[in-house]
Amino acid sequence: MPFDHVIIDLAQKPAEFLQLSPTGLVPLLQLQDGTLVTESIPVSRKVATSFAGQQLRPPRDAATIENFINLWTERVEPAYYEILRAASEPQARFTTVGYLGALSAVEEALFSSASRTTG
Repeated sequence: MPFDHVIIDLAQKPAEFLQLSPTGLVPLLQLQDGTLVTESIPVSRKVATSFAGQQLRPPRDAATIENFINLWTERVEPAYYEILRAASEPQARFTTVGYLGALSAVEEALFSSASRTTG
């Protein structure tokens, strides 16, 4: 299926882009019917499950993939942004511990899931 790939300067988003995405969120996927999908995870889901009539995500792995996405967005991303918001080095070090804990939880879930599918 043909598509247009457009690079957006995040510092100076063009008016025509902001008309499509008033919040300025990227990526932005505009479907043939005019539907707009923004942000990485929803765009990835759309492409993986129904783009061009293809199923790119194996249905049997859908639950594992969704569990990973949920863990990542609910635990890892917030912990990462806490580091970025830290007002001091000691606070950044403290929040890094939480970030590493979140990564460990994701790793544990992935290994647990892998052992269920192979064992």
